[in-house]
Amino acid sequence: MNSRTKEAYFKRMYIAYLISSGRADTQAKIIEVTGLGQRTLYTCIESLADYGIEIVKQGTARNQSYSLISWGLTDPKQIAFQIDDVINCAGCTALENT
Repeated sequence: MNSRTKEAYFKRMYIAYLISSGRADTQAKIIEVTGLGQRTLYTCIESLADYGIEIVKQGTARNQSYSLISWGLTDPKQIAFQIDDVINCAGCTALENT
């Protein structure tokens, strides 16, 4: 896995973790927590389905929130256990009180 592919994968896992844990479930909050741009966030959320992760969008474009329905084959416990490494590999802002 090349470094760009690896970084993209970990960004997606970080976003899925944030949504599923309730730490950030709106577009604005995810951007605030991760430091990602709006377009990058949109692309990451749309591509979670490629990993079997099901996300449901709720609300309007301005007030959109997300819920994680299924992790698919991804082990959420493993992501949570290694969240510091996931954040580091994703190149995102670290969580407070992880």
